[in-house]
Amino acid sequence: MVRHYWFNLQEALGIDSEELKNQGKNLRMITRIRAREVGLID
Repeated sequence: MVRHYWFNLQEALGIDSEELKNQGKNLRMITRIRAREVGLID
């Protein structure tokens, strides 16, 4: 259930999770940063 939430959020923000995984990036941190940039969270 939680993975489904993160996947949908990443999709809405235009984040390519497979590419970031291959680069060794932390997907949740990238998602959080992008969500802040677009104003979803403070």
